[in-house]
Amino acid sequence: MNPHPVRTIGDLGLGDHATFLYQSEPEHRSVIARFVRQGLERGEKVVYIADAHTPEAIANYLRSDRVDVDAYLDRRQLVFMTPEETYTRGDVFDPSRMLSTIECEAERTLAEGFAGLRGTAETAWVGRQTASSKQVLEYERALNEIAEKDHALMLCQYDRNSFRPEFLLDILHTHPIVIVGTEVCENFYYIAPAELKDHYLPAARFRVCLENLLSRKRMEEALLRSMEQLRHSQKLEAVGKLAGGVAHDFRNLVTAIMHSAELLEQEFPEDDEGRKDAQEILSAAKKAERLVTQLLAFGMRQELKPRLLDLNSIVGNLENMLKRVTGDKVELVLLLEPELATVKADQSQLEQVLMNMVVNAREAMPEGGRLTVRTENVTVESAECKGIPEARPGRFVRLTVADTGVGMSKDTVEQMFEPFFTTKESGTGLGLSVAYGIIRQHGGWIAVESEPGRGTRFQTYLPAILAHSLSTSRSR
Repeated sequence: MNPHPVRTIGDLGLGDHATFLYQSEPEHRSVIARFVRQGLERGEKVVYIADAHTPEAIANYLRSDRVDVDAYLDRRQLVFMTPEETYTRGDVFDPSRMLSTIECEAERTLAEGFAGLRGTAETAWVGRQTASSKQVLEYERALNEIAEKDHALMLCQYDRNSFRPEFLLDILHTHPIVIVGTEVCENFYYIAPAELKDHYLPAARFRVCLENLLSRKRMEEALLRSMEQLRHSQKLEAVGKLAGGVAHDFRNLVTAIMHSAELLEQEFPEDDEGRKDAQEILSAAKKAERLVTQLLAFGMRQELKPRLLDLNSIVGNLENMLKRVTGDKVELVLLLEPELATVKADQSQLEQVLMNMVVNAREAMPEGGRLTVRTENVTVESAECKGIPEARPGRFVRLTVADTGVGMSKDTVEQMFEPFFTTKESGTGLGLSVAYGIIRQHGGWIAVESEPGRGTRFQTYLPAILAHSLSTSRSR
């Protein structure tokens, strides 16, 4: 059976076994017309077992959908049959006859050169006959196996107005795919044929219900996590736009202040108090300019000068500086992949990201510890992107900065990239915010793992450009 979620009638394929539970004539007309037409267009043979509707009524469905019904009937790609020709014998339900009919039709279909068999049956006769629920369940179970074995698509139609709810519940358990009205769904309540054989049905139902309870809980928890992460990402993006916009305007004011302070400085003699005042203004303006630059980085508004870079070279060139920053108490370990893919980035910006992360790691280890900087080529799969709004599949270069420090709580991790958020007594709280903005502006993202007392690991992902680095760096 198709293991992927089915969402439309067109997603049904050979090997599937589905049930159609409808309540109104418009629902029936909409689904059946599409189901039959798509099979004909795909070169499949369509066998329709009519009961509650006449063959002519179904043909009119198709004609109104601009299907050349007569042409398909002439070449026997579309075949209408009755319950008497298929699953009843002398007004008595005969499941073995029906199953034999389907298997014969599947063999004949391939011999006739069609792509496969697409069959659908109206089941109003079940409500008129003496077929037991157990018989119908056994029939549906066997039909499930035939659909898979003979690579046929089978659709069983049940009018919900004509059957008892307990009977429809049994039908629900025997079909992996359910069409409710016009909505196509993977069936959480499906019980595999092997379990219908080996277990008493109520026991199997109970097991499926327990599994569904746990499955739904896990899905709800995953959805809540995704929504929270998306909300957090959207908040950072909104704050970034605001910060970038304000910083851009503020830079113009700071530039004017600096220019005026420089002119004022020249108006006074060397030892004059006025000259000292002008220098104080100029010094404060330069600090403000640095703050503006950081805000622009967080808001992804900086002007980049990207070029092809070997991240190993950047780490290697900064090694001595990193050792001075970390100090004697911290063991610095560099693990550089020898043939690292290149990235297209602004070198000074990547150096700033690395330094910010290393400084943050050092401050998390006041009593010393181990700091590991690692580079590696990675291929990110779709499943790994869940929970990180910026993440996407593909080939990336990953820069990891991991420490053995005090770690962070979940609440701190959620706020750490927000501008001006800090757990330190001093500092602007912009270091990690700047790193976040820079990496996003380069088309990447940062993933963080941390627990109190267990250290922190920052993983930065940048799109890989070439198969190997421009120059192979020495490994450490």
